[in-house]
Amino acid sequence: MGFRLFWIILAGFSVSQILGTVHVLLSNRAIFQAMTDLLGRGLLTVPNALVLPSLRELRPALLGGLFFTLTLGAGLTALTLLLVQAIRSLPGISRSFLFGFILLFMAFCLILVNKNGFNPVGSSYFIVLPPLAAELARRFLPGKDMGVSPRSIAVPTLFFLFSLPFLAQATGPDFFHQVRDRGLLSHPWGLAVNDFYYRYTLYAAEAVKSLQQKLIRTYRIEGSMDGDKAAVLKRALNREDLFAVTSWAADLVLEENGDALSLGTPGGPALQADFPMILYGAPGIIEKFSSYTDRWDFFRKGTFHAMILFYPAALFFFIYTLISRCLSSRAGPRRGPLFASGLSFLLLVGGAFLLSPGRDIPALRPDLPAMLRSNTPGEQSRALRTIYLHGPDVASFPRYEDLADSSSLPVRYWFTRCLEKSRAERATALLLHLLEDGRITVATTAIEALAGRGDRRVIPEIRKRLIRSEDWYVQWYAYRALRKLGWCQTG
Repeated sequence: MGFRLFWIILAGFSVSQILGTVHVLLSNRAIFQAMTDLLGRGLLTVPNALVLPSLRELRPALLGGLFFTLTLGAGLTALTLLLVQAIRSLPGISRSFLFGFILLFMAFCLILVNKNGFNPVGSSYFIVLPPLAAELARRFLPGKDMGVSPRSIAVPTLFFLFSLPFLAQATGPDFFHQVRDRGLLSHPWGLAVNDFYYRYTLYAAEAVKSLQQKLIRTYRIEGSMDGDKAAVLKRALNREDLFAVTSWAADLVLEENGDALSLGTPGGPALQADFPMILYGAPGIIEKFSSYTDRWDFFRKGTFHAMILFYPAALFFFIYTLISRCLSSRAGPRRGPLFASGLSFLLLVGGAFLLSPGRDIPALRPDLPAMLRSNTPGEQSRALRTIYLHGPDVASFPRYEDLADSSSLPVRYWFTRCLEKSRAERATALLLHLLEDGRITVATTAIEALAGRGDRRVIPEIRKRLIRSEDWYVQWYAYRALRKLGWCQTG
């Protein structure tokens, strides 16, 4: 069964990868068209002129689509297999009932995907993957006639759901920072994973953003509008990073309707707003319009939940399968699932509490100066995390500037974080130095820190970084920092 299950999951991943690649490729081309139009008019764009050509290539779409494969694709495939096996294990269930249940599941998902407008790309995942996984499971996995009972599915499922609150507590609030510092940034393979994340996941993320979540948005005016009124409207929309384009596929379509303006998408109008309301309350109107027209809300939620649930579930059921095979002849068919589920619960939750670094929140300690002078990256980064979370000012320690050139990526990262809170005059100069760091993690953190300090004198330097950087993530952080510092472009 394990071998057949592997091939079914692989088939689901393969089909999901095809869908994800097409999805990201279509998104990339739409972004390319919009940003090329704005770039030609002298505006700063994200991605910039150095990254824009990559939006027409297959590789970013392929690797960006991998994110959807490993999250939503994996989750949909696994959930469908679980539902199919659970239904098939019940007595008296016909093939027609199973078929109807899968159709009902698909219809429920499709209604949520399309509640704010027809979303053919998002719908394709829910139209293709559940029927594929269900049919393969029906053909190749054992059902009630081959020893699969409702108890052997319901019991481990309930135990896994029961383990979720304990897993959340085990990981703790600092879990991802700890995993990144100890697992990713401290090893060559981890650096490769970290670099892959920063290089390609933004292609996928941009494909499912609402208007409110986008960094630079476009609008188009349909029909004629008085010149003075159009100029005033343009200034108001530019302040919200909305810029005029002539393309049909603009994010926002405006049409004058008497004393009001009709706001819509290329597919049709969505809401009406008075002209003064848009001029003086543009952020609120845009947020409301975004919620009305967001076609990716359910898709994003499904992707997120699949990401955080699929892999713990896969590990739990893997442990359960191994234990079940050892207990099947001793515990019997009734007690076996209960014992195997209980042991799997203890191993998964116990292992999470023992091995998870997420609970390791550093406390303020008196030996911080010695830790910073130790020349041991682990001790230094731990000390810097403590300083960032609890104080004091990192500039109060001798030779603190040397940490900016540490060979350890976690040390440079946490030093950058500490500089954001520092009151030292040299803090800004050190952050500008770290802005040129070759690692995206440090460079983006330096940009955030500079914006957090609120010193508008760094705007030209951040702007230069935005223009000449070859990393989309760096550009994204740079543009956000510029806006936070009060910079605004018009076009």
